[in-house]
Amino acid sequence: MSDNKHKKIAIYSPYTTILGGGERYVLSIASLLSSDNTVTVFASSQIKKTAEKFLGIDLEKVNFIPPDIFTSGNRLQKFQVLKKYDLIFYVTDGSIFYPFAKSNYLIIQSPDHIPVFNLSNKIKMHNWQILCYSEFVKKFISQRWSNKIHILPPFIDPLTFKTTQKEKKNIILSVGRFFSHLHNKKHDVLIKVFQNYFKDYFESWRLVIIGGTSDLDSQEYLQYLKSLVKKAPIEIYDNLPYARLKQYYRLAKIYWHAAGFGEDLAKNPQKAEHFGITTVEAMAAGVVPLVFHAGGQIEIVDENKNGYFWKTEDELTTKTLKIMKDDSLRQQISQEAVYRANDYSPPVFYEKLKRIID
Repeated sequence: MSDNKHKKIAIYSPYTTILGGGERYVLSIASLLSSDNTVTVFASSQIKKTAEKFLGIDLEKVNFIPPDIFTSGNRLQKFQVLKKYDLIFYVTDGSIFYPFAKSNYLIIQSPDHIPVFNLSNKIKMHNWQILCYSEFVKKFISQRWSNKIHILPPFIDPLTFKTTQKEKKNIILSVGRFFSHLHNKKHDVLIKVFQNYFKDYFESWRLVIIGGTSDLDSQEYLQYLKSLVKKAPIEIYDNLPYARLKQYYRLAKIYWHAAGFGEDLAKNPQKAEHFGITTVEAMAAGVVPLVFHAGGQIEIVDENKNGYFWKTEDELTTKTLKIMKDDSLRQQISQEAVYRANDYSPPVFYEKLKRIID
């Protein structure tokens, strides 16, 4: 953006203490826009260090203000503060408020976060534009709201995942937060599959699962996952620094993702992967993705070109073996995955974002 378009931008998410995909998304927006705008995030200033360590996001030029105007319920105070901003980005938990900035963008992460349609919300939604990650999420939003909807997938920096085939080890990797409910990544299914077929098919391989914990429930679920591991080389790590996570991406050959498996997605579409940023990260590092065929993943992977889909445990096993046994095929798919990941680079994201807000 040019200097004459310098903007005052406000950002708020009720989930910043979790630092999941939605927070990574909105803090990445903050980081990018802070290069030539004044960006303020309504959150604890501790997020700066945490985001840099665990998400690899530079927030040095971003201002932080305690989120009191959003948590107190004081509408007048919120109006007085937000009317000074040109733009606001709000990651909704399903709730909305009267938009007071000049331009207002509501970030809806999943079908579960779409505000309910009623008279009060209809009035509040009048001046909101909507941002979402994928066509998958947009479809559900448009069934309820007629507001302008922009699809802006998350981005990754492909260069930071760059690796060589010589670095690759016999590692199957899976990355995703440890949730026992809500957006369960089905790590238990992957542990079961690996253990069931380890002796027959995966004997020279190991499964590495990396996720994050932020509360007692996620910590208990992590312990449950660890209790499932028996006599197989399965490693489970939580809250790894981003630098170590990237190292595992560079080492792995195969990426497993199971969100949505075993769910009635017609009744509970929020159980599917809303986009799949960890899949894109894996692809950037040349890791061949095998992802459950649902949700936003369908928009990322091209079957037999840069990855594979699966619907059953047998299909996951069969396609995994195909890649394990044919290393030239694996390397070919790996290279195509790297090419595909470039579609989610910072410059591509920034250009799309500028077109939306300019």
